[in-house]
Amino acid sequence: PGVNTAPPALAPEPEPSQILLINLLPGVTLIAANTPLGVDEEASFAAAVYALTAASSCTSVVLVGALKLNVKGEGKIFQAVMNGCQALDAGAAGVRGAAAFEALPGGTAVNDGVIAALMHAMRAAAMPTACLFTHGYRVPKLGGEAEEEAAAAVGR
Repeated sequence: PGVNTAPPALAPEPEPSQILLINLLPGVTLIAANTPLGVDEEASFAAAVYALTAASSCTSVVLVGALKLNVKGEGKIFQAVMNGCQALDAGAAGVRGAAAFEALPGGTAVNDGVIAALMHAMRAAAMPTACLFTHGYRVPKLGGEAEEEAAAAVGR
């Protein structure tokens, strides 16, 4: 009586970092962000990423994302370049089975607030930037072949 025989409570494990800064090679740093951001956080996150690139004397940036793309070509990697960045060569980048990244059709909306904010920050700062995008999830109500292709991709 009066003696607690229950095992001691364990402290909760810390959450793993959802934003990582990894130095892959001399001159190559990866910033991986795998956490949802609120609309009110997107611009400040993009500004912080740009500040990191500026502080490290970065000469170009590659933004990579899987997102909702209202274009045909599920499984393809689309590329857009800005601020004088040279287009990336898929073969040289080690992408198996790819001769070239396909150009992202002009006027294609980037339906991801964080990616759009990053693109805006890099464009405003005149940072040479290449963007590589692929379909990240089904795009409803596209109509026609694009909708059928998206629906088939979800069924895999």
